[in-house]
Amino acid sequence: MKDMRRAEARLRRAAAPPRPTDHDPDIEGMVPGPQEPPDWQREFFEEEQKAKEAAELEQQKNQ
Repeated sequence: MKDMRRAEARLRRAAAPPRPTDHDPDIEGMVPGPQEPPDWQREFFEEEQKAKEAAELEQQKNQ
């Protein structure tokens, strides 16, 4: 029984295509280092910056 399973495993491994060794498919395409923020976060920061600038302009007008 054990010998049969071992023989089947050898045949499966022999018939299997070679595994890629140059990359991990789970992290393919990822770039090391800081990543760009997602669109929703970029839009939030842009709106926040515009609101801050508008408040500063309003404050300068009132002085």
